[in-house]
Amino acid sequence: MRYFHNFYAQLQVHEKLGVIVGLDYGAQQISKESSDYNIWYSPVIIAKYFVFR
Repeated sequence: MRYFHNFYAQLQVHEKLGVIVGLDYGAQQISKESSDYNIWYSPVIIAKYFVFR
């Protein structure tokens, strides 16, 4: 089995600054016979700045 989740928040911090903060998270069962999982995650931050606003 494989499980995957994607969480994110989009924030307008200031009139000229916006930020997206996210986290991808997953788990995969090692084998059908095992109850152990491999786990991974990937955090991300994306910023945008408006120069002409």
